[in-house]
Amino acid sequence: LLYWRRAGQQPAKASSWLLIALSILAAVAATCSLANGILVWPLLIVAAVFLRLRRPAVLSLLIAAALSIGLYLYQYVSPQAQANAGSLRSAPDRFFKFIAAFLGSPWVHANHLAAGILGIAGLATAGFFVLRSRSYVRSRQAFPVQMVLTLLLCIGTSLTAALGRSNFGVSYAFSSRYQTVALLF
Repeated sequence: LLYWRRAGQQPAKASSWLLIALSILAAVAATCSLANGILVWPLLIVAAVFLRLRRPAVLSLLIAAALSIGLYLYQYVSPQAQANAGSLRSAPDRFFKFIAAFLGSPWVHANHLAAGILGIAGLATAGFFVLRSRSYVRSRQAFPVQMVLTLLLCIGTSLTAALGRSNFGVSYAFSSRYQTVALLF
């Protein structure tokens, strides 16, 4: 976002490329530190295209993403044999309940219905802000764009968690390991 703001004010300088390099380093760190960190790459690339960054910047992100994701997935072994990514197909209701509970869980303690309602309300609110994102870009407001990107990362994390964990039951969405992302949401 800093590169985007700087590019709108002046021609690209070497210091502007430092911002792209820092973005790539931060994304690599995210990929190495958390499983949902791999979601940063598609988000970065979509944001770069949406913000209409210069082609060399987008290509730099694409190349770094391909290398980072390739290294992450090289000889990847799933950490838990019971996790099943086919949960959306086999039990779509449990899948969507897991997502809603995941996103609403910081507000309630083990109350599936209340967490689901809060999660759905949060998703509706997030949808409103995502739909407004074009106006944030037009007015070059970096903070609202950052908040929309954060919302999308949280929603993406809930989707991937639900793919692998919803077969354990909705109560698994209340696990403390998910609270950091759910609190960001």
